Amino acid sequence: MGEHDWIANIQVGDVLRERSGAFRIVRKVTRSPRNPQRISVTFVIRHCSWTHRCYTVLCTSDLKTRGFRPTGVHITKLKGPLDAKIQENIDDHNCRSLNCCAVAGIS
Repeated sequence: MGEHDWIANIQVGDVLRERSGAFRIVRKVTRSPRNPQRISVTFVIRHCSWTHRCYTVLCTSDLKTRGFRPTGVHITKLKGPLDAKIQENIDDHNCRSLNCCAVAGIS
């Protein structure tokens, strides 16, 4: 088994730890239909960016390069009012009901 085999099993609600020590909750996982090893993972954004979106998307190579590791923790309830608004923005790229400033400090 390879060092990064865990990436293929990422699920929504998994908590990953970045090399910097930051904990990040996986909000969405997208797998390539042609190559299941190609994955993109959506997190709440940590800092405002030029897009002003409340989320960011990282691909498999980003996870490896930035030193993400699984923590073994899985959040089963992401059902709060803010979670619902975050998910709405993630699911509908035209939705801008939240911006990056609204989610500052949230995993």
